[in-house]
Amino acid sequence: AALLAEQRGRKGERYILPGQFVSFKQIAQWIYEETDARPPLLSAPVWLARAVAPLVAWLSQMTGTTPLFTPDTIKVVTFQNDVHTTKARDELRLAQRPVETTVKESVRWLQSRMRARQQEVSSRQQKAKRNINDQA
Repeated sequence: AALLAEQRGRKGERYILPGQFVSFKQIAQWIYEETDARPPLLSAPVWLARAVAPLVAWLSQMTGTTPLFTPDTIKVVTFQNDVHTTKARDELRLAQRPVETTVKESVRWLQSRMRARQQEVSSRQQKAKRNINDQA
């Protein structure tokens, strides 16, 4: 999209290049569909996440771990803005692909990377065992 703005945009103009707004619940649903995983039975409402976020941040700081979420991440994921892309679509001939396609392709790519990594680790382990047996 940024390349289209450079190539087709008018000099001095600014273009908003957002994608489609999709809830985390919908993204999670697509991930569950792609991975055949079961979705969680319960999810915390936003008000509860906001209430416990400072505690989660403090606990992670005390334990030296990465917090699952922070007050700032709650703000970011709950921010919704009514953004219009008419100008970008019309002037740049911006065509966006569906978010669902992007999410599902990303999941498949991550799965393939995880499988490749697991095979690499397994291969190294087998090689290490052979070296140990050869030395014995």
